[in-house]
Amino acid sequence: MATIIKVAIRADASAQIGTGHVMRCLTLANEIRRLGAQVYFLSRDLPAHLAQALRQSGHTLLPLAAATPVASDEPAHAAWLGTSWQRDAEACAAVLAPLGDVAWLVLDQYALDARWESALRPAVGRILVIDDLADRAHDCDILLDQNFYADQAARYEGKTAPGTALLLGSHYALLRPEFGRIRAAADLAGVAPGAPRRLNICFGGADAGGETLKVVRALDGRFAAADLLVDIVVGPSNPHQAAIRDWARRRPYLQVHLAPSGLAELMAAADIGIGAAGSMSWERACVGLPSIAIAVAENQFRLGGDAAAVGMHVFLGRAQDLGEGELLAAFDLLIANAYLRQAFVAAGKKMVDGQGAARVARRLVGTDLGLRAAQPEDCAALYQWRNAPENRRHAHQSGQIAYADHQRWFADSLDRDDRHLLIGYDAHGPVGVLRYDKHIGSWLTSIYLAPGRHGAGLGRKLIEQGIEWMRARHGPRCQIQAEIKMDNIASQRVFMQAGYIASFTTYTIVA
Repeated sequence: MATIIKVAIRADASAQIGTGHVMRCLTLANEIRRLGAQVYFLSRDLPAHLAQALRQSGHTLLPLAAATPVASDEPAHAAWLGTSWQRDAEACAAVLAPLGDVAWLVLDQYALDARWESALRPAVGRILVIDDLADRAHDCDILLDQNFYADQAARYEGKTAPGTALLLGSHYALLRPEFGRIRAAADLAGVAPGAPRRLNICFGGADAGGETLKVVRALDGRFAAADLLVDIVVGPSNPHQAAIRDWARRRPYLQVHLAPSGLAELMAAADIGIGAAGSMSWERACVGLPSIAIAVAENQFRLGGDAAAVGMHVFLGRAQDLGEGELLAAFDLLIANAYLRQAFVAAGKKMVDGQGAARVARRLVGTDLGLRAAQPEDCAALYQWRNAPENRRHAHQSGQIAYADHQRWFADSLDRDDRHLLIGYDAHGPVGVLRYDKHIGSWLTSIYLAPGRHGAGLGRKLIEQGIEWMRARHGPRCQIQAEIKMDNIASQRVFMQAGYIASFTTYTIVA
């Protein structure tokens, strides 16, 4: 019987913390569970609706005992923990001990740093930290920051050990799978030039500052004048629910949705979005929703500004500094300018594709699959693989290739700067070949598997590893295309599962 991989996640939620940390960890946990692992959440004083959501998703909740607060100003968010880091570490170690071998511990809590992580190392195999602040040291094997910053690579210098793997950028945004599905099916043409008809307002699950109600009140006259249907999304923890419902009750163009299961569909149906500048920025960008973003927490300020600088949204700064006139001006600008909305859609889709949670889950519990550049000694093996009947069947050139011709092509390929020839491998040996050729502003790719490696789902994994490889070498906006024959249904499905978007026989992804 195969051993079940165990993953523990340490995350909290409250009115002060918000629900975002637990929700993004739940998204990651669902992907981890889909790969066959068991997930355990370690949380203190979790709201009832979140505890229920974790259990309904098939995860185990291991509550941490309430603790007496301890005054501390290190790190900056230490008060969020409700106790000292030492007591929290002891409580977590005690809860983890009966589980036996825990392969990974995922930490998503701004109040904890390298001291806590070092203390937990004996209790787990490896540690992944989710961070957005870059304001403290970490002792972890992988650090994930799913946000975009202009100085991304420099933010964690001196805060992690040299061997720490850094997963940085919106390529790893932990979005629920429905966002990725909508993204994959989205119209590549972007926003239609017609007048907007639907607006989405969402400031997350808690919205302690009441930004939803402020926006609704400030723009109410504009909604009626523009003949807009307005979807107002609130979470169960929102303390202003009653006031929002009371305001909407007398206005038929306002519809209030309490924690809707179809949030991605609601966002995709809208023409304009208004909301927080945190992780919801990636949700709006993923489904192609041009938006106005507002920082409702200090850590969202840099994120919102840097994303605006690359043309992803209108950013209005900190919520507490925002005047009604600025909000009205931004709204009027976005309503009137279809070309600006189109530009926001295009920029957002380049930033995020909705596959981040799956990428991170595979790093934790997926089958290890590596890539390396082809070497001269690989010539004979690649010749045999390429001429295998199962690979020639759907090739654009399906005939047998002479070995002398292959030798000349292979030697030329190794010397070219406009071609990458890569070999995928795992613990069982070679998996297959990826080829990338520079082609008029993009890279054209092709793939074939080694004989005997078909039918195990390795094609998608090889393609996804190739996307990561190309992104690391050519930047986060590298465009890759594949030309697939119309009768090759299996390849079409695999490329789309890896995030490529189909346009007739051409499949495209921005890495």
